[in-house]
Amino acid sequence: MEFVNAAAYGYIGFYVCYLLLFALASRVTRKKQIPASQTRINRFAVLYPVYKEDHVVLESVRTFFNQTYPDNAFDVVVLADSLQQSTLQELQACGARTIIIEGESRTKAKSLNLALRSLDASKYDACIVFDADNIVGPHFLSDVNKEFNAGATALQCHRVAKNLNTPIAFLDALSEEIANSMLRKGHRVLGLSSGLIGSGMAFDYTMFKRVMSGIHATNGFDKDLEFALFKNNIEIEYADYILVYDEKVQSADVLQHQRTRWFAAQWKNIRKGYRSLRENFTVDGFNKWLQMIMLPRVFLLTASFLCTLAAGLSGSFALVQQWLLLDILLVAAFFIAIPNTLYRKELVNAIIALPRAIQALLGAVLNIKSANKGFLHTPHSTSTISIPAGK
Repeated sequence: MEFVNAAAYGYIGFYVCYLLLFALASRVTRKKQIPASQTRINRFAVLYPVYKEDHVVLESVRTFFNQTYPDNAFDVVVLADSLQQSTLQELQACGARTIIIEGESRTKAKSLNLALRSLDASKYDACIVFDADNIVGPHFLSDVNKEFNAGATALQCHRVAKNLNTPIAFLDALSEEIANSMLRKGHRVLGLSSGLIGSGMAFDYTMFKRVMSGIHATNGFDKDLEFALFKNNIEIEYADYILVYDEKVQSADVLQHQRTRWFAAQWKNIRKGYRSLRENFTVDGFNKWLQMIMLPRVFLLTASFLCTLAAGLSGSFALVQQWLLLDILLVAAFFIAIPNTLYRKELVNAIIALPRAIQALLGAVLNIKSANKGFLHTPHSTSTISIPAGK
């Protein structure tokens, strides 16, 4: 029993310290100098891999064409899987190009590879990957262009919540912002690569085409992409100020559906990441693998609380104190990582909804095998938002 307690305390204690370190780092202002003399206008391919979601992608694409960036320096390309003919016509009418995705086992990685093979690589310096529901402000491309002129070859932008209309949506937003703080901003402050999220990402075009050619993931292609980038010693930058508005799931059922895909990808990448490290060890790759073998943050918190309860039932006051310390530090790490903008009254309702979310996540773990049978699509419903001035 003592061995089990020691093993659990060592594992959970390590990740509590890990998360707390990056949470604290995220509160440090990281000043990055972007030379004003570098005024090159890079040419962008803006890619929207879309499965159904007709109305949502129409709104996203129409909004994107409000860019202040030169019209002749970017192309919007919709990778259209199962879109209606009328939608394709409307997309083309507003200036987007469409590439029809057909055939068996249609996945995001397959769609992107088809697009990269179909487009003329000589026309583009960089590409951007969005989801169908992603909305950006008018200065998005100008800001991304500055990052590439400053030397970025792989860039993750700051994905923020498009909607906070239900307690589950608020929890989803909290989860992503905590990850933004710990696994992206905090990592860059301490000199490590940012993690990727799957959308709102920008890459050097030639490099991305080469790396993506070896990625054929059914789910979680961004994790495969991370390991491939690290294997090639490519650093991932994070732009906290470049916002990409993303819809958050609004119900526990949809949360379970989405996380089933995420957990399946994480389990798969534990093994793939280990093989990648054996072939070519890098600090960023090892750090990513440490994240892969970490319990999802809410399960880490649940496990820590359960161990505290077990310590109490054992009658050992010293053990209770040890576990309570980890509980306090972990909760502190989460609250440090939450951005100030989410400290509002809805936070209380979100915390009350946490048990319902944990139940959905347990269901996702039990349903992992279904994710290996094909791509699991997360439906969207929110399309129109008002972007704050200046964003």
